Amino acid sequence: NEIEKHFDSVIVFTGGGNFGDLYIHHQKFREDIATQFADRDVIFLPQTIEFTDQSNLENTRRTLNPLKNLSIFTRDVKSWSISKTFVDSGNSHLAIDCAFALISVLPRILKSMPPCASQPIYLMRKDREAVTNDVCAPSDALVIDWIAEDSLDWILSDADTRYLVD
Repeated sequence: NEIEKHFDSVIVFTGGGNFGDLYIHHQKFREDIATQFADRDVIFLPQTIEFTDQSNLENTRRTLNPLKNLSIFTRDVKSWSISKTFVDSGNSHLAIDCAFALISVLPRILKSMPPCASQPIYLMRKDREAVTNDVCAPSDALVIDWIAEDSLDWILSDADTRYLVD
């Protein structure tokens, strides 16, 4: 196992909105790793926490509560309140969403990019968390959903990747 090779490393999970039972496979993976490596420092970057089933919430609470090296960062007050039932209050933090860190670098990135010479690609959600407001893609845009990871392979293989930021 690759993680076991680095016995003194901290395990960090990306933030987002998949903490809870809306995306149960992501949640189970997160809990499995945190439990398997309970002796390590484990950090969940800013999350929104949502459970639709109280029994799933209780199961997560029972799984995470014994993990004394776990820190959870949340990006809203409701999630922060829930997270304090999972870990010691000193390990539960209300923080800004990591996506806001892009605000300082985005203008520089956009200024260095040439105008789009091919079909624009809009990454727009189509699942239960989709935003259905006035946002609409131009008629010539290729609209894809981030959930369809297999579709991203062929799109990115044909895309001009010189300006992708990793």
